[in-house]
Parts: sequence; structure tokens; C-alpha cells
Amino acid sequence: MVLARRMLSLPTYRLPYVIEYLGGSIDDHHNPLADARAVVDVVGRLAVANGASSLDELTRSAGVQVGWMARGIYKGSVAISRGGDSRLVQPALNLNADADGYLFGRVVVFTGTLMSMIRQIAWEECARIGATAEKDTTKRTNVLVVGDINPAVLRPGSNVTGRTRRAFELQAGGQKIEVMTEDDFLRCLSGKPLAGAEALLSEVI
Repeated sequence: MVLARRMLSLPTYRLPYVIEYLGGSIDDHHNPLADARAVVDVVGRLAVANGASSLDELTRSAGVQVGWMARGIYKGSVAISRGGDSRLVQPALNLNADADGYLFGRVVVFTGTLMSMIRQIAWEECARIGATAEKDTTKRTNVLVVGDINPAVLRPGSNVTGRTRRAFELQAGGQKIEVMTEDDFLRCLSGKPLAGAEALLSEVI
């Protein structure tokens, strides 16, 4: 998914759509073996399309750091941002965005490293669904998306990012700021309902 988001421009990055776009197919989506084979096919087709002869060459060209697993440890693949937040460009809001979308009309701030996309793409995805992304947590902020931060550490006195700390301060002053994981954010982009997004700051305050 990280490679597809970096290398393709698609309306959705669900596995069946990506594999079909690249000229392949998947017969039994959600079957673990079928999904695994489809992922291998996607990576192979991306490599061929970009003239890469190895996974390492493909990920370097796409600006992606491959994740890894060990006993009790999982580090997902991440898109490597070049230049950080300083080069972010505010995209134009989609005037035809669904007004009933969960994030429509909201001001979103990201903190931590996103696994699925670089920050600029996250901003563009916000604009696509009618939300405004901003760099810093302010009195306008009402959604904070946490990337590779363990939600369990989001409590007063914890060693958290400056954006999260500022969110605590605003929350204490009565501002409503919803905190959601990257997975929740991706569900919002796909138009999927949230069973109850994580209002973690509200709970700890």
C-alpha cells in the first residue's frame, strides 16, 4: 500500500483495485494466501513498470523504507518525506467533496511519521474530502492524526510531540480536539464509517 500510494495516483488503494489497475487480478480477496500472492504481484508489476531489478532498488526510487518484523516487534514500511513539513503546499479544497464525510469542513493536523503516505499526500487527501490540513496545532484544530506514536503514551506528563502537547493545552482550555490513529484517518479517506474514533485526549483529560 505504501509503494502504491507513492508510485500511483488512484481514487482508492484497496488491493483488488490496485492489482486490476496494474493488469493483474485476484480471485479470492481476503483469503490470506490469495492476498499475499496479489501483494507480491503488485510489487513485481511496480518494479517492472519502473525498471527496478530488486525490491531495494524499487523502494529507494519510490522513497520508501521497508518495514520488518521480529518476535514481539512490528515496524511497518514508511514513506520517507524529503524536506519535511517546510515544503508542504496547501492544496485547493475539493468543492465537490461529500458534505456528509466524517472529516468534511474540519481542520486536521498530523503528528508523527505516517506509514501509508508522505505528509504532502496526506494534505492532498484532506483537501480531496473537504478538510483543511495545517502544520501546527492551533485554536482552529479539531482533529489530530497520530502516526507512529503509541496512543497509550498520549497522557499529560508524557514525552510527546509539540503538536500533541499543544493539543493537551487546548483541550484543557475547553477546545474539542479528536485524536485518531492513521488507520482511522485512512478509513475516513475511503468513506468507511468509524465505529467510534479514538477521542483519546478527552478520555485522559
